[in-house]
Amino acid sequence: MKRKPHKRTSRNARVARRKKVERRENSGRASRIIAGVSALLCALFLVYFAAAKVRSVVSIPEIRLREIRFEGMGTLDRSELLKKANVTLDTNLLSLNLKEIRERILTEPYVKDAEVRRNLYSGRLTIRLRPREAVALINCNGIQGIDGDGVLLGEIGRMSSCDLALINGVQTGKVKSGQRIVSEDMDRAFRILEHVFSSDLESVVMLSEINVRDSRNAVLYVGKNGTQIRLGRDRFREKIDKAAAVLADFRNKGKEAEYIDFRFEKKIIVKPKK
Repeated sequence: MKRKPHKRTSRNARVARRKKVERRENSGRASRIIAGVSALLCALFLVYFAAAKVRSVVSIPEIRLREIRFEGMGTLDRSELLKKANVTLDTNLLSLNLKEIRERILTEPYVKDAEVRRNLYSGRLTIRLRPREAVALINCNGIQGIDGDGVLLGEIGRMSSCDLALINGVQTGKVKSGQRIVSEDMDRAFRILEHVFSSDLESVVMLSEINVRDSRNAVLYVGKNGTQIRLGRDRFREKIDKAAAVLADFRNKGKEAEYIDFRFEKKIIVKPKK
């Protein structure tokens, strides 16, 4: 008599557990169905979006390229730039890859940067150039121009002006036009050139050469007669300023110097030209 209530309670618990499991299974099936429907809807949306994109591309009318304009050419040759761009008139303006055109233009050594734009209304392709400018000449497989980044710009015959200082003594290796010279000698030569530009030296005499062959003694050659300014290995700015003052004093007195030597501590040796 005491065990019957216990059996009824156990049977009720089993029924409750079974219903709970059934509810969980039904809930899982519902979740899977919802997830499947969501995935199907997403797939249908992507297909619809891709089809719409294709329809929009196909529906765009062809716009002919009518004009190619270069801005900021300087002394650059238009026909050579057109070859680099590899673009011809009457092609579809919309089919042009502006990034690839820019990359092709940048293979020209004299171009430092470029911006390529298209105008759909006028059918014009505009290529705005930022050309490299030579700041000096360098003896590297012949006399070539070199810009402030150390990039070789090719033979001096292509340059508009050759009244630039020559840099000598730099180990250039097998660097070609359009490539950058990377060396300690080149860095030292550029530091000296920067100090010359910021000083009064060229208002007194013209710089003709910077020779950095000897790491212990960089030498400048200035003036028509090639006066030497022996700078030693350091304190270039200070020594260039002092050299400008010495040469200005010589000029005021109607004299010329054969050399100015700064290699000795606390002593400047100046030899007048006879």
